Amino acid sequence: MTGLEAAMAIRKLEDDARLPHVPIIALTANAMNSDRETYLAAGLQFLSKPFSQQELFDEVGKALSAGANRAH
Repeated sequence: MTGLEAAMAIRKLEDDARLPHVPIIALTANAMNSDRETYLAAGLQFLSKPFSQQELFDEVGKALSAGANRAH
């Protein structure tokens, strides 16, 4: 199972059980626009390699912020 397949399976389980989505950030070397669209459509955040430590921190911060906003 690929990372994308695993993430899609997680999203299906969440949807079937009506659970909130946990943040999933795809870290990938696939940088084409179609790849990006695939990850976003599957409900994942996306970072393309190479990425900086700050870019990763920013994505994690966005995920945590979005999760906090959904919890309220």
